[in-house]
Amino acid sequence: MINERGAFDSHGRHRPKGYGSVMRIARFALVTLKGTAVRDLLHAQEGQLLLETDGIVVSLDPEPNTTDRLIVLASMESERNALVDVNGDGLVPLRQIRALEAVIAEVVDLLTIASGQAPAVSSFEPEFGFFDLTGDDRAFINGLGELRLDSNWQVVRPRDGGESPNLRDLVSIDLSDRSDGVRLLAEALSSDHPTGKFRELCRLFERAFGLGPHALVGPLSEFLSEYEVLAVSVDEVSAWLDNLRHLATHADRREQFAVASDVIPVLPRILFAARDVLFNKAVWRDASTTRRQGWRPAIAPLANGMAVVQGAVLSLQWQVLDRFGVYPLRLGGERTTIRLPHDWIAGDAGTRPPGDGILNVVPDSLLGRAPDS
Repeated sequence: MINERGAFDSHGRHRPKGYGSVMRIARFALVTLKGTAVRDLLHAQEGQLLLETDGIVVSLDPEPNTTDRLIVLASMESERNALVDVNGDGLVPLRQIRALEAVIAEVVDLLTIASGQAPAVSSFEPEFGFFDLTGDDRAFINGLGELRLDSNWQVVRPRDGGESPNLRDLVSIDLSDRSDGVRLLAEALSSDHPTGKFRELCRLFERAFGLGPHALVGPLSEFLSEYEVLAVSVDEVSAWLDNLRHLATHADRREQFAVASDVIPVLPRILFAARDVLFNKAVWRDASTTRRQGWRPAIAPLANGMAVVQGAVLSLQWQVLDRFGVYPLRLGGERTTIRLPHDWIAGDAGTRPPGDGILNVVPDSLLGRAPDS
């Protein structure tokens, strides 16, 4: 449960006085609430608010010279041994980072309810840091240098599942027997919320095959096996339909339930699958996996990156995330940099990991495209 701790008693911005004798690690985020006066929303002294839950302290502070942006800082105690691996080399304490991000997400939920709108969350530079440091703490961290970040998440991801047919191509595809599928795909694409989009896409699969979620796993996996480069497995489709769909729809029996952050990573591949099913399934509302050639994709979302057919001319939209694969970077405009007090240390996770195969150029055959005649 998140409770108010009180306003900052600080000598500088974003510098809470010492919470204890143990150093603290902090994770930063920028929250934008368009058209909302965040100082009025906080209703706190000097426009600052300090919250606490389970040993994690979160500060909310209006960004200078703006009216609708909040600097959010979550911090917790951290022992030195959390910053090294078994060999004594510097390591980003990812478990602590994830715990701080989870509480930031809870605060964002509260801001959503208080403001009546979905905030936009983006990243700062630096993305994390340390404070409440003794001289020995400072020497220890500085001696580690760059902290290794073991990452296997996307730092660049497509905004959707690839390209959709243009209107001229769409009307040339026979969709007369599946206007219900067209409606469901349009419903999904019209949803601004990832969880709502995901649920509508699952309904499209159910409609297309005339099967419930569990019974769909085999036929949908087989249907998508047409694309060698996509490498869709039965386990992946089962994760969509047996697990995630239930968690995104129901909250009555299981302890867990799914939210937007659980759905976003899988949406591009599910959206690609939905387009493929709608345009290329031969028999609609039938469990068969027979295909027709209604649409030939030029791009497909991989587990990390995209596959693009060689020679294809298209426009792509990407979202670049921070080093932890969570908060988007603010590109094409002012990059927000937080100015830490002099006795803090900015976290150094090195250069951004490149991400394997962000854009892979493949021959037509790997995306099921017939060669040009």
